[in-house]
Amino acid sequence: MKNIEIIDFTIKELSNRQRKIRIFLPDGYYQNLRQRYPVLYMHDGQNLVDPSSYSGYSWDIARTLSRLQEEKIIDGIIVVGIDSDPDYRIPEYTHVISKKALKFVKNNNNNSTFLPEAHLYGKFIVDTLKPYIDTNYRTKLERINTGIAGSSCGGNVSLYLGSIYNDVFGVIGAFSPAYWIVKEDIFERLTAKDFDKQTKIYHDMGGKEAPFALLTYIRNAKKIASILDSKQLDDNHHKFVIDWKATHTELFWQSRFPEFIKWAYGNK
Repeated sequence: MKNIEIIDFTIKELSNRQRKIRIFLPDGYYQNLRQRYPVLYMHDGQNLVDPSSYSGYSWDIARTLSRLQEEKIIDGIIVVGIDSDPDYRIPEYTHVISKKALKFVKNNNNNSTFLPEAHLYGKFIVDTLKPYIDTNYRTKLERINTGIAGSSCGGNVSLYLGSIYNDVFGVIGAFSPAYWIVKEDIFERLTAKDFDKQTKIYHDMGGKEAPFALLTYIRNAKKIASILDSKQLDDNHHKFVIDWKATHTELFWQSRFPEFIKWAYGNK
Protein backbone atom coordinates (compact mmCIF):
# COMPACT_ATOMS: atom_id res chain seq x y z
CA MET A 1 0.00 0.00 0.00
CA LYS A 2 1.81 3.05 -1.30
CA ASN A 3 -1.03 5.57 -1.21
CA ILE A 4 -1.53 7.17 2.20
CA GLU A 5 -3.12 10.61 2.10
CA ILE A 6 -3.32 12.85 5.17
CA ILE A 7 -5.75 15.73 5.48
CA ASP A 8 -6.48 18.16 8.29
CA PHE A 9 -10.09 18.25 9.41
CA THR A 10 -12.05 20.64 11.58
CA ILE A 11 -14.58 18.82 13.74
CA LYS A 12 -17.36 21.37 13.98
CA GLU A 13 -19.45 18.93 16.02
CA LEU A 14 -16.78 19.08 18.75
CA SER A 15 -16.08 22.80 19.13
CA ASN A 16 -13.92 22.95 15.97
CA ARG A 17 -11.21 20.62 17.24
CA GLN A 18 -8.49 19.99 14.68
CA ARG A 19 -7.70 16.42 13.71
CA LYS A 20 -5.65 14.59 11.11
CA ILE A 21 -7.44 12.05 8.94
CA ARG A 22 -5.28 9.34 7.34
CA ILE A 23 -6.69 7.73 4.20
CA PHE A 24 -5.13 4.41 3.22
CA LEU A 25 -5.90 3.66 -0.43
CA PRO A 26 -5.59 0.20 -1.99
CA ASP A 27 -2.71 -0.70 -4.27
CA GLY A 28 -3.62 0.28 -7.83
CA TYR A 29 -6.22 2.81 -6.71
CA TYR A 30 -5.04 5.45 -9.18
CA GLN A 31 -4.61 2.90 -11.98
CA ASN A 32 -7.94 1.03 -11.75
CA LEU A 33 -10.11 4.09 -12.13
CA ARG A 34 -13.40 2.24 -12.46
CA GLN A 35 -13.08 0.12 -9.35
CA ARG A 36 -14.90 1.12 -6.16
CA TYR A 37 -13.97 -0.08 -2.67
CA PRO A 38 -15.46 -0.81 0.75
CA VAL A 39 -14.49 1.63 3.52
CA LEU A 40 -13.42 0.94 7.09
CA TYR A 41 -13.34 3.87 9.54
CA MET A 42 -10.82 3.31 12.34
CA HIS A 43 -10.09 5.19 15.55
CA ASP A 44 -6.60 6.07 16.88
CA GLY A 45 -5.53 6.66 13.29
CA GLN A 46 -2.02 7.76 14.24
CA ASN A 47 -1.26 4.23 15.49
CA LEU A 48 -2.32 2.40 12.34
CA VAL A 49 1.19 2.71 10.89
CA ASP A 50 3.24 4.72 13.39
CA PRO A 51 4.17 3.09 16.73
CA SER A 52 1.98 4.01 19.69
CA SER A 53 3.67 6.04 22.42
CA TYR A 54 1.88 3.74 24.88
CA SER A 55 3.05 0.37 23.56
CA GLY A 56 5.80 1.05 21.02
CA TYR A 57 3.89 -0.94 18.38
CA SER A 58 1.53 -0.06 15.53
CA TRP A 59 -1.32 -1.90 13.81
CA ASP A 60 0.92 -2.18 10.71
CA ILE A 61 -2.18 -2.00 8.52
CA ALA A 62 -0.53 -0.68 5.36
CA ARG A 63 1.67 -3.74 4.89
CA THR A 64 -1.10 -6.08 6.02
CA LEU A 65 -3.63 -4.73 3.53
CA SER A 66 -1.07 -4.77 0.69
CA ARG A 67 -0.21 -8.39 1.46
CA LEU A 68 -3.84 -9.50 1.61
CA GLN A 69 -4.54 -7.74 -1.68
CA GLU A 70 -1.45 -9.20 -3.35
CA GLU A 71 -2.50 -12.68 -2.20
CA LYS A 72 -6.00 -11.97 -3.62
CA ILE A 73 -7.60 -12.59 -0.24
CA ILE A 74 -9.24 -9.17 -0.60
CA ASP A 75 -9.82 -6.94 -3.62
CA GLY A 76 -8.70 -3.92 -1.63
CA ILE A 77 -10.39 -1.64 0.89
CA ILE A 78 -10.07 2.00 1.86
CA VAL A 79 -9.22 2.56 5.52
CA VAL A 80 -9.93 5.98 7.00
CA GLY A 81 -7.94 6.51 10.20
CA ILE A 82 -9.14 9.25 12.52
CA ASP A 83 -6.36 10.48 14.79
CA SER A 84 -7.13 10.72 18.49
CA ASP A 85 -6.09 13.50 20.85
CA PRO A 86 -4.87 12.42 24.32
CA ASP A 87 -6.82 15.27 25.92
CA TYR A 88 -10.12 14.17 24.38
CA ARG A 89 -9.69 10.49 23.53
CA ILE A 90 -11.72 8.95 26.36
CA PRO A 91 -14.57 11.51 26.21
CA GLU A 92 -14.85 11.16 22.41
CA TYR A 93 -14.84 7.36 22.61
CA THR A 94 -17.27 7.16 25.57
CA HIS A 95 -21.06 7.47 25.51
CA VAL A 96 -21.59 6.81 29.22
CA ILE A 97 -19.15 6.20 32.07
CA SER A 98 -19.24 4.02 35.17
CA LYS A 99 -18.53 5.48 38.62
CA LYS A 100 -15.30 3.50 38.93
CA ALA A 101 -14.08 4.66 35.53
CA LEU A 102 -15.08 8.27 36.24
CA LYS A 103 -12.94 8.27 39.38
CA PHE A 104 -10.01 6.82 37.43
CA VAL A 105 -10.35 9.37 34.62
CA LYS A 106 -10.59 12.33 36.99
CA ASN A 107 -7.58 11.16 38.99
CA ASN A 108 -5.57 11.02 35.77
CA ASN A 109 -6.85 14.35 34.43
CA ASN A 110 -6.48 16.65 37.43
CA ASN A 111 -10.11 16.09 38.48
CA SER A 112 -11.36 17.96 35.41
CA THR A 113 -15.00 17.75 34.40
CA PHE A 114 -15.76 14.70 32.27
CA LEU A 115 -18.54 14.79 29.66
CA PRO A 116 -19.12 11.80 27.35
CA GLU A 117 -18.91 12.93 23.71
CA ALA A 118 -19.29 9.75 21.68
CA HIS A 119 -22.62 10.91 20.27
CA LEU A 120 -20.97 14.06 18.87
CA TYR A 121 -17.92 12.14 17.63
CA GLY A 122 -20.27 9.73 15.85
CA LYS A 123 -22.20 12.61 14.34
CA PHE A 124 -18.92 13.94 12.92
CA ILE A 125 -18.11 10.60 11.30
CA VAL A 126 -21.58 10.05 9.84
CA ASP A 127 -22.62 13.60 8.89
CA THR A 128 -19.29 15.20 7.97
CA LEU A 129 -16.44 12.76 7.39
CA LYS A 130 -18.28 9.99 5.55
CA PRO A 131 -19.88 12.37 3.01
CA TYR A 132 -16.44 13.88 2.37
CA ILE A 133 -14.88 10.46 1.80
CA ASP A 134 -17.75 9.28 -0.42
CA THR A 135 -17.52 12.47 -2.50
CA ASN A 136 -13.76 12.48 -2.97
CA TYR A 137 -12.94 8.77 -3.22
CA ARG A 138 -14.37 5.80 -5.11
CA THR A 139 -16.28 4.11 -2.33
CA LYS A 140 -18.98 1.48 -2.25
CA LEU A 141 -21.87 3.23 -0.56
CA GLU A 142 -23.86 0.27 0.75
CA ARG A 143 -23.96 -0.23 4.53
CA ILE A 144 -22.49 -3.73 4.22
CA ASN A 145 -19.44 -2.10 2.61
CA THR A 146 -19.06 0.48 5.38
CA GLY A 147 -17.34 -0.53 8.62
CA ILE A 148 -16.13 0.95 11.89
CA ALA A 149 -13.40 -0.48 14.11
CA GLY A 150 -11.05 0.28 16.97
CA SER A 151 -9.44 -1.02 20.13
CA SER A 152 -9.95 -0.52 23.86
CA CYS A 153 -12.17 2.58 24.22
CA GLY A 154 -12.14 2.58 20.42
CA GLY A 155 -13.73 -0.87 20.62
CA ASN A 156 -16.41 0.51 22.92
CA VAL A 157 -17.28 3.36 20.58
CA SER A 158 -17.31 1.03 17.58
CA LEU A 159 -19.96 -1.13 19.24
CA TYR A 160 -21.89 1.95 20.34
CA LEU A 161 -21.85 3.70 16.95
CA GLY A 162 -22.42 0.41 15.14
CA SER A 163 -25.62 -0.02 17.14
CA ILE A 164 -27.07 3.50 16.90
CA TYR A 165 -26.01 3.86 13.25
CA ASN A 166 -26.71 0.30 12.15
CA ASP A 167 -28.23 1.73 8.97
CA VAL A 168 -24.79 3.19 8.13
CA PHE A 169 -22.28 0.61 9.43
CA GLY A 170 -22.68 -2.96 8.28
CA VAL A 171 -19.32 -4.08 9.72
CA ILE A 172 -18.24 -3.58 13.34
CA GLY A 173 -14.80 -4.45 14.70
CA ALA A 174 -14.19 -4.21 18.45
CA PHE A 175 -10.67 -5.19 19.54
CA SER A 176 -10.19 -5.63 23.31
CA PRO A 177 -13.08 -3.33 24.27
CA ALA A 178 -12.66 -1.57 27.64
CA TYR A 179 -16.06 -2.69 28.93
CA TRP A 180 -15.26 -1.56 32.47
CA ILE A 181 -15.43 2.07 31.27
CA VAL A 182 -19.07 1.85 30.14
CA LYS A 183 -20.11 -1.03 32.40
CA GLU A 184 -23.70 -2.29 32.19
CA ASP A 185 -24.90 0.18 29.55
CA ILE A 186 -23.21 -1.65 26.69
CA PHE A 187 -24.77 -4.99 27.73
CA GLU A 188 -28.23 -3.46 28.01
CA ARG A 189 -27.82 -1.53 24.76
CA LEU A 190 -26.80 -4.59 22.75
CA THR A 191 -29.49 -6.73 24.38
CA ALA A 192 -32.16 -4.25 23.31
CA LYS A 193 -30.80 -3.78 19.78
CA ASP A 194 -32.25 -5.64 16.81
CA PHE A 195 -29.37 -5.66 14.34
CA ASP A 196 -29.92 -5.96 10.63
CA LYS A 197 -29.27 -9.64 9.90
CA GLN A 198 -26.58 -8.75 7.36
CA THR A 199 -24.49 -6.91 9.99
CA LYS A 200 -21.06 -8.39 10.63
CA ILE A 201 -19.85 -8.00 14.22
CA TYR A 202 -16.32 -8.99 15.23
CA HIS A 203 -15.08 -8.69 18.81
CA ASP A 204 -12.16 -10.17 20.67
CA MET A 205 -10.26 -10.16 23.94
CA GLY A 206 -6.82 -11.14 25.18
CA GLY A 207 -6.31 -13.52 28.07
CA LYS A 208 -3.68 -11.29 29.64
CA GLU A 209 -5.28 -7.87 29.16
CA ALA A 210 -5.04 -7.09 32.89
CA PRO A 211 -4.53 -8.82 36.25
CA PHE A 212 -7.33 -11.34 36.79
CA ALA A 213 -8.42 -10.87 33.17
CA LEU A 214 -10.23 -14.20 33.23
CA LEU A 215 -12.58 -12.92 35.94
CA THR A 216 -13.13 -9.50 34.39
CA TYR A 217 -12.22 -8.88 30.75
CA ILE A 218 -12.87 -12.42 29.49
CA ARG A 219 -16.07 -12.73 31.52
CA ASN A 220 -17.43 -9.50 30.03
CA ALA A 221 -16.38 -10.49 26.51
CA LYS A 222 -18.18 -13.83 26.85
CA LYS A 223 -21.27 -12.01 28.07
CA ILE A 224 -21.24 -9.84 24.94
CA ALA A 225 -20.77 -12.97 22.81
CA SER A 226 -23.78 -14.58 24.46
CA ILE A 227 -25.91 -11.49 23.83
CA LEU A 228 -24.93 -11.39 20.16
CA ASP A 229 -25.50 -15.14 19.77
CA SER A 230 -29.06 -14.54 20.95
CA LYS A 231 -29.57 -12.26 17.93
CA GLN A 232 -29.48 -15.32 15.65
CA LEU A 233 -26.38 -14.05 13.84
CA ASP A 234 -24.59 -16.95 12.15
CA ASP A 235 -20.82 -17.51 11.94
CA ASN A 236 -20.62 -15.28 8.88
CA HIS A 237 -22.09 -12.38 10.85
CA HIS A 238 -20.73 -12.83 14.39
CA LYS A 239 -17.13 -13.70 15.19
CA PHE A 240 -15.71 -13.83 18.73
CA VAL A 241 -12.02 -14.49 19.38
CA ILE A 242 -10.15 -15.08 22.65
CA ASP A 243 -6.40 -14.67 22.25
CA TRP A 244 -5.26 -16.29 25.48
CA LYS A 245 -1.64 -15.06 25.37
CA ALA A 246 -2.47 -11.49 24.34
CA THR A 247 -2.00 -8.35 26.39
CA HIS A 248 -3.67 -4.96 25.84
CA THR A 249 -1.40 -3.64 23.11
CA GLU A 250 -1.17 -2.84 19.40
CA LEU A 251 1.21 -5.78 19.00
CA PHE A 252 -1.67 -8.22 19.44
CA TRP A 253 -4.27 -6.09 17.66
CA GLN A 254 -1.84 -6.11 14.75
CA SER A 255 -1.70 -9.92 14.85
CA ARG A 256 -5.52 -10.31 14.91
CA PHE A 257 -6.28 -7.61 12.33
CA PRO A 258 -5.67 -9.79 9.22
CA GLU A 259 -8.18 -12.40 10.40
CA PHE A 260 -10.77 -9.70 10.97
CA ILE A 261 -10.21 -8.26 7.48
CA LYS A 262 -10.39 -11.70 5.82
CA TRP A 263 -13.60 -12.50 7.70
CA ALA A 264 -15.28 -9.15 7.08
CA TYR A 265 -14.00 -8.25 3.59
CA GLY A 266 -12.39 -11.35 2.16
CA ASN A 267 -13.16 -13.04 -1.14
CA LYS A 268 -15.29 -16.09 -0.53
